[in-house]
Amino acid sequence: MPSPNRLSHARAGLLLIAFIMACMAAAASADDERALKQDAVKRLTDSNDPTLSVYIGRVYVKQAALQAAREVLAERGRAAFEQIVALEKLGDLRQLVGLLS
Repeated sequence: MPSPNRLSHARAGLLLIAFIMACMAAAASADDERALKQDAVKRLTDSNDPTLSVYIGRVYVKQAALQAAREVLAERGRAAFEQIVALEKLGDLRQLVGLLS
């Protein structure tokens, strides 16, 4: 019959081997997880078509330009209206007719 001391050494050795195997499995799992994340990022970047972003940017710039043009035209229209009202009040019909033609 083996001595109790030998059995505890054998158990300790088995525990050490089990611990080392668990550490190796955890390290492999971390490497697999890292590889999966890198694969997911690569698939995402490969599927991203920059053409769509460019077209969205063009539409945004066009809309901003149209809004600015509307504001300029509205301001010019207000100024012209105020000028017409002022000329009507002064009774200067010749200048008013010149503006309208």
